[in-house]
Amino acid sequence: MANSLKNSLLEFDFETLQNFLVTNGYPKYKAQTILQWIYKRSVFDFQDMSDLSKKDRSSLGDLFDVISLEQKNLQISEDGTMKFLFRAKDGQNIESVMIPNEDDSRYTLCVSSQVGCALACSFCATGLMGFKRNLTIDEIISQVLLVDKVIKDTHKLDPHDRAIDNIVYMGMGEPFLNYEAVTKSIEILNDQKCFDIGTRRITVSTVGIIEGIEKFVHAKGQIRLALSLHAANGEKRKKLMPIARKENTRQMLDSIRYYQQQTGRRITIEYILIEGFNNMEEDVLALKHELKSIKYNLNVIPLNPVASLPYDAPSQTTISDFTTRLKRHSIPFVLRVSKGRDIDAACGQLALRNQDIASSD
Repeated sequence: MANSLKNSLLEFDFETLQNFLVTNGYPKYKAQTILQWIYKRSVFDFQDMSDLSKKDRSSLGDLFDVISLEQKNLQISEDGTMKFLFRAKDGQNIESVMIPNEDDSRYTLCVSSQVGCALACSFCATGLMGFKRNLTIDEIISQVLLVDKVIKDTHKLDPHDRAIDNIVYMGMGEPFLNYEAVTKSIEILNDQKCFDIGTRRITVSTVGIIEGIEKFVHAKGQIRLALSLHAANGEKRKKLMPIARKENTRQMLDSIRYYQQQTGRRITIEYILIEGFNNMEEDVLALKHELKSIKYNLNVIPLNPVASLPYDAPSQTTISDFTTRLKRHSIPFVLRVSKGRDIDAACGQLALRNQDIASSD
């Protein structure tokens, strides 16, 4: 549970909540009533749960905290992407990003799993923050529920329907360095009595933490796995991602093969394309060699530049040349266009800019 005099309700799945309520003198059926208000109707205050007695509203409010984050700011991109600034009870700040598809009919939420990040990837703004702490289960789920409510309110959707179609653990932090909270939050979000989102609609992205990849074999459901590779050449990858000095790239890819042998699931490989760094023929040949015997979908993502970092976004010529090389070597790929760049909400840009935080106070 989170550090609080109250219990964090979002850390309970349906069965656990039933048992907890019975232990505390409530009838078992109240668990379903409470969870329907929270997850199906986006009501987070017991005083607004009208089919509970006044006595229950008061006593349950004394027993539980529901939402553990406060929305402090919201920026909306010209392409419809929303960047949320949330503040935790201890004053720490995180960001989450909602990405709409082209016709605003489906919504993907990018959630954070840590405050900051310890991995210091040299192309990523979040790494400049350093690592503060892991997020708790309820802080992860609070992001989902708060954004879901905003989408429903903004687009006047049925409050009983889930607005978010996909959840990706690709925000601030490395999910596998907060493994237990991340996987438990997924179990609760997947629970039919809670948020009821299928595990195939959830993706966890890792930079390649071998222990986490091997543990993920045993995760419940068919959660999708994404690997931030960015360079198949081990020496180049070390320059981009300090973790590669510890987690040898080839050994890490062997752990991916083990994961795939055990689960039979195709993985997504993310490749940030950087001008003059990982866009040459040698890089394509390294991809072809190192990814053999792995079933994957390759996402090529042109770098979203960060002013204080040393890398440049690729030109259109560079992108065209690189994708032509991929085709020539029969490497299947999708070229991804990042959304939300104008509000620093695109991949690699989350960094809690001082002016954004100041504007929320």
